[in-house]
Amino acid sequence: DSMDVDGPETTSSIPFESNLPELIQAFCASAQLPIMTSEAEVAEELAAISRWCVRSLKYLENSRDIFDKRFFGAFDRFVKEGKALLEEKDEHDDTAMDGTEPSLLNRLEQEGSKLVADQLDRLDVLSTARNQYVALYKRAKTLLAPGDRRPSLDKLKQIVEESRDFPAFSDDIK
Repeated sequence: DSMDVDGPETTSSIPFESNLPELIQAFCASAQLPIMTSEAEVAEELAAISRWCVRSLKYLENSRDIFDKRFFGAFDRFVKEGKALLEEKDEHDDTAMDGTEPSLLNRLEQEGSKLVADQLDRLDVLSTARNQYVALYKRAKTLLAPGDRRPSLDKLKQIVEESRDFPAFSDDIK
């Protein structure tokens, strides 16, 4: 008498290999109910935090885009979006004052705020480096006069000396 135990058969339309942001997005799309449940609130919170964090990781992984003038505005708007997300969490901080355990949503907001703040600190390092880069560029542009086809050796040495202090891309974030 052998018993065959295979477990329940799954009919999920979401493959197991999906990543968390896609799973959250799928849940939010499928949970379009007129009644707001705690699960839906948690899913919305996770979606907002994970969407922003995924984008922040893309900036941190490819910091060269931040130094491209074409992307200055997009990066600045993204940082403002993160700060607004952080301020929104501070406004909704309704930690349980009566000694009871905070709700799952409240704990998620607290931890999400820490994560967003940490990512903003990292992005601030890149923003500072970008501002130094722009200042160096402007300084080099003023040293090299537009009509001066052959700049003096002293001017070139000065530009090289000033650019030594500029951090290499690999040293931007540690």
